Amino acid sequence: MEKSKIYDLLDNELLHKWKTEIEKAESGSWFFTNAQEVFEELEKGLDKHEKVLLKTYALAIENKVDYVEYMLKIKVLNFGIKIGMELEKSFAAMENC
Repeated sequence: MEKSKIYDLLDNELLHKWKTEIEKAESGSWFFTNAQEVFEELEKGLDKHEKVLLKTYALAIENKVDYVEYMLKIKVLNFGIKIGMELEKSFAAMENC
């Protein structure tokens, strides 16, 4: 697993805020309401043990998606930093000509 201190700082200060804003703005969208409705409908037909399993499974899926998203954001950030370094080298080379 890749670790990134820069990402952690950005996530705590900026990305988390943006994600919360997007989730708030999209909470009434079809995707969010449909997923909740399907979960509730499925839950109605389950006994107590099955409901626990369903919630555990839903949490596992959410954790997996969060992990993949975290890793992807780190890769994008690292790629952006590399692009910035390459641009800086190019500009420095142009100035020396």
